[in-house]
Parts: sequence; structure tokens; C-alpha cells
Amino acid sequence: MKFNKGKKAKKIGLWVGYVFSYFLFTTILYFILSYAKSSVDWSYFAVIGITIVIVIIGLLIRRALK
Repeated sequence: MKFNKGKKAKKIGLWVGYVFSYFLFTTILYFILSYAKSSVDWSYFAVIGITIVIVIIGLLIRRALK
């Protein structure tokens, strides 16, 4: 029997990399917005929402261009 561990490991690696990149981008965006001296007090959860909207827009654009 041959077990194809490469596909499962690659899928897990892609998922972990995506989640890590998501939180890294969210944290960087949070610090940029918090140090921007804007009148709006940004919470981390608001920035997570903004990032989710950016991800959804990116997925919609990718689907539209296929």
C-alpha cells in the first residue's frame, strides 16, 4: 500500500501558512492604523473584520477572473 503523505502535509502546510500570514497582516495593519493619529480608535477585532473583507473581495475577484 502506498500512502500519499505529501498531499496531506502540503495541504496542512498551506493552511498553516495562510493563517499565519493572515494574522501577521492583521497585526501590521492594526499597528499602522493605531499609530496613524486618526480620530477613529481602531480595535484589533475591527481590523480583523477589515482583513476578512479584504480576503473575501480577493476571493471574489479570483473567482470572477477564472
